[in-house]
Amino acid sequence: MCTGGVWGSCSGAVMPQPETCDGKDNNCNGLTDEGVTNACGSCGPTPMEVCGNGLDDNCNGKVDEGCDCGGKTQQACYGGV
Repeated sequence: MCTGGVWGSCSGAVMPQPETCDGKDNNCNGLTDEGVTNACGSCGPTPMEVCGNGLDDNCNGKVDEGCDCGGKTQQACYGGV
């Protein structure tokens, strides 16, 4: 603080802290939330894959992987003429 034209002691300083997932640069390195986001780039656990929606819900580069029935939610029952 500048008091009477002279710099005095520091008041209310914010020092670097460990990075947390909050949209802020907690560790003061110029990056935000680095190393604490999930594969999709957001906070919290990585979302589960939702079968049959044609999307990469868990952000691993694969669509509908690990789903029963080949990722389909329904199929035709009658195959005759």
